[in-house]
Amino acid sequence: MLTIIVKLTNECNLSCSYCYRDTNDKGAISIVNIVRLIKQIDEIGKDEVTMIWHGGEPTMLGADYFSSVFSAQNKLKTKFTNKMQTNLVSIPNRLLDLLIQEGVDLGISIDIPLIKHDKNRLLLSGEGSVGRVVKNLNKIRERNVPLCVVSVVSDKDIAADDVIDFIEGFCPDSISLNADFNATEIVINSNLVFDLYSYKLSSDCSTYIREVDTLISMFSPVGRKGFCHYQSDFCGKDYLSVDVNGNIYICCDKLIGDTDFLIGNMFSDDLKTILDSDRYKSTLQKLQSQRAKCTEGCSISKSCNGGCICDNKSIKKNEICSQRVESVERIRNDFLERS
Repeated sequence: MLTIIVKLTNECNLSCSYCYRDTNDKGAISIVNIVRLIKQIDEIGKDEVTMIWHGGEPTMLGADYFSSVFSAQNKLKTKFTNKMQTNLVSIPNRLLDLLIQEGVDLGISIDIPLIKHDKNRLLLSGEGSVGRVVKNLNKIRERNVPLCVVSVVSDKDIAADDVIDFIEGFCPDSISLNADFNATEIVINSNLVFDLYSYKLSSDCSTYIREVDTLISMFSPVGRKGFCHYQSDFCGKDYLSVDVNGNIYICCDKLIGDTDFLIGNMFSDDLKTILDSDRYKSTLQKLQSQRAKCTEGCSISKSCNGGCICDNKSIKKNEICSQRVESVERIRNDFLERS
């Protein structure tokens, strides 16, 4: 299934310490241009497409904006699934009602432990934001909205207990850990992953822990699931990103701005033309080859399949790979022993 991540706006109601957006650019994609993109997506002939609404902070665009988005989607042949990544600083009732009505999955950005959240994710006034976020967490929980958490790891010494305390305190449906993209010393370390794996197996935890459950699925009879990093096929053929200026990139939003992944612009060409272009095909082939090369001589190549192309380009690549190899091997050995 094709997934398109759309950076709707650069405007945000937070000033995060690790933010990579251009804080001087307050631009947003107009509703006219979003409807144009939606129609272009329908014209490529996919039965189903997932849209992930990203920012900046997409909730700042308001209920009327998204009502127009969903109305445009519902008139077309393609079946659209919508997701939204939000910091949950503000979620007005009218917008929340609309998102629930349209079945939009919410990804919530929260840093763990919460004391780190208040240090890293500041309101524009300079105050911590955790009080507002927790209030809105409870608000959406009361409406039975699934709680899917994405947490930036900005402390190399984060302990599994910090994550476990959050899980047991808020009972999220899922939790994913992303290392601070800009901090050269921070990766998701194998001790953290293994400790969370041990907790998962020794408790009645029902939370999907991405960094753990993906690895367990590799070695279970049910088979591999989740986490695009480990897909056998390069996820770039199934993921596109669009920035506020209409530039279209192969793969996820972490690569917006990297010209190696740029394949066109929705205002210059329609999406079908871009996906049929030699530029798209050659870029995809080049990236697939780069990812495949990463598996050469690797002890976990059949599990990792080359990992994330973004990690492969990172200056942290060696440490990322080292910790990933150790995580996979430790969990594989323990899981097989238990089996």
